[in-house]
Amino acid sequence: MSDDTEISKRILELVEESSPETVESLIEQAHTRLEVPKDVLLKHIIELQNQGKLTLTIPHESIPASLDTYLISSHAIWFWAIIILSTATTISIYDIGEDDPIHLPPVYPGIDLRPLPPGLQPD
Repeated sequence: MSDDTEISKRILELVEESSPETVESLIEQAHTRLEVPKDVLLKHIIELQNQGKLTLTIPHESIPASLDTYLISSHAIWFWAIIILSTATTISIYDIGEDDPIHLPPVYPGIDLRPLPPGLQPD
């Protein structure tokens, strides 16, 4: 039996024994047990997959089924960010008056970029 066949056989045995979650963890386990370079192990894993002896799957993160669980999940961060920013904008529109210290003067003295109402425009 050749050395390559033995490595492939041991990789398959390792997969059956430990069922690693990722290819990286499989390579780490095989590297410590078989004392074979990682690049060689990766070549064997790809070869086993191409031969159909090893199936690699991509884990899919499931999206919550109900609205309640979706709104408290990490998938809804964009939703809460928009709600918070919209609420802050609405509050600032009605809360900040012209005489508040937050009111900023024009950027350049003498040039006011804010448009004047139609009745107050210079002739």
